[in-house]
Amino acid sequence: MTGDSTWETKYRKLLEIRNGKLSRPNGRTIALKDSMEKLGLTNKELSLLHTSEFQSNQLAHTENIVFDAIKGKHLDTLGHQISKGEPDPIYAQKILFDKHYLDSKRRIMEPIDKFIVAIQERNMRLSQKYIKTGYIVLITSTSLILLVILISLFAYQLIRKKIEEQQAGELLLIEKMKELEIAKETTEQSDRLKSIFLANISHEIRTPMNGILGFIDLLKYQKLDKTKQQSYLEIISKSSLRLLNIINNILDLSKIASGSSRISITKVNIQERLNYLYHFFKEDADKKGLELILSCDISDVEDCNIRTDSKKFLAITICLLNNALKFTEKGSIEFGCRKGDQDLEFYFKDTGIGIPKERHEAIFEHFVQADLENKMARQGAGIGLSIAKGFVELLGGRMWVKSELGKGSQFYFTLKDMKETIADSKFNAKIPLEDNGYKISNLKILIVEDNDTSEKLLTILVRPFSFETLIARTGFQAIESCRNHPDIDLILMDIGLPELDGYAATSEIRKFNAEVIIISQTAHGLTGDVEKSIEAGCNDYLLKPIQKEKLYSLIHKYFDKY
Repeated sequence: MTGDSTWETKYRKLLEIRNGKLSRPNGRTIALKDSMEKLGLTNKELSLLHTSEFQSNQLAHTENIVFDAIKGKHLDTLGHQISKGEPDPIYAQKILFDKHYLDSKRRIMEPIDKFIVAIQERNMRLSQKYIKTGYIVLITSTSLILLVILISLFAYQLIRKKIEEQQAGELLLIEKMKELEIAKETTEQSDRLKSIFLANISHEIRTPMNGILGFIDLLKYQKLDKTKQQSYLEIISKSSLRLLNIINNILDLSKIASGSSRISITKVNIQERLNYLYHFFKEDADKKGLELILSCDISDVEDCNIRTDSKKFLAITICLLNNALKFTEKGSIEFGCRKGDQDLEFYFKDTGIGIPKERHEAIFEHFVQADLENKMARQGAGIGLSIAKGFVELLGGRMWVKSELGKGSQFYFTLKDMKETIADSKFNAKIPLEDNGYKISNLKILIVEDNDTSEKLLTILVRPFSFETLIARTGFQAIESCRNHPDIDLILMDIGLPELDGYAATSEIRKFNAEVIIISQTAHGLTGDVEKSIEAGCNDYLLKPIQKEKLYSLIHKYFDKY
């Protein structure tokens, strides 16, 4: 039971020596009961010893079954031993905690105690009977008594030690069983959450894809007026943005889980951001007939400014407002902030469906929604709150919820003023697209892209800025084009290229051309990819899908001076 096979072997050998099946250390083979009979004990004394031996054998037999169950050995219906090949600790535990077995353990010493009492009584009678005949008989009788007592004490100590070891083994077995049960429950819960996540993420991906592909087919095969065409294109655009948001959320979750999410500290005007959020969500709230309320208990202008990560702050607040709109059918949504002693506290209150108290912690776990059984299915993959909480903790704050089922929810989070300021965030500043007083139209641009669709898109997007556009499909072709055209102004370098990737191609180009502007464009969004681009020699980067505004912003950034 303790898992020590050496102890089990010694225990079995001791029983066989006692029962006369194996030789003793002196070479003699004799059962304990036979040796006792030769001592001239009375029938009552022999009966007590036989009872003790019988009970000991019964207990040993029961424990042999336990040993075999732990090893995966069992008896078939005919009494033959078979091997299941797998341990059965549940069966072993059942035997060890059986009332009959526990009673047998307690009763095993009773015959020995009675045997000692019987010997003492008989010796007292013999002593009184033979005291007149001399001391020889008395000495002989006493020696016999001492011998029996020594044997009894030895047996008692042996059984006591075995019982203590057995109890320790039972405790260890119970502990292992508890650990196995916890591990089983954890694995089952993990598998369940994975299944729920896969179902949710499949739904979340297929839904926008259905909109994209469905309306593309309508545009291809139907004669539509411009109004309907524009309406269908807007649906395709919204579905694409929703799909992109799902991918970005998964990437954000991966970064948080790996501890590689970075923060960029800027000065943020809280009042300005909350006003923006109010106007951004006001139309959606009106459509559902909900009252949207903004409260900001900060009067000091200086207190409205906090140094934090602007993008992550917006991601947190947008997530909480989205959830409030999603789970509230009537009533109101109120959000705002108030100043604490050392931080700002933000709150988002709604009159929605609420969250059961036992789910308050679980909703912040990955892939979990408050309604785990999907009885009130809502759009979402179950990772928004997990990401929001991760961002809050990255920014030195904490997030919690107060809610009752059917009585709405109140989400809170705090943010501290980060010490280091990298730059001031000019929120909502419009970036010029085609020009901002400087006409850029004479650039020689090299597009390095192995995908036809991406290459065509980039060619169309850069047309307002270029007088000549070159195309390269591999890293080697890009290097050759740069050698043949040293006057290239801008390279849009794909990273995932055949033969030679964009990192290596950029490094080679930098060996003979340090002036050309190289902007990497990649579908990889994990932490480290951007840093690799910069280390390889790129000036900047674009994440796919390429956004027109971002591309134009970078072109103006590097070429407005010309």
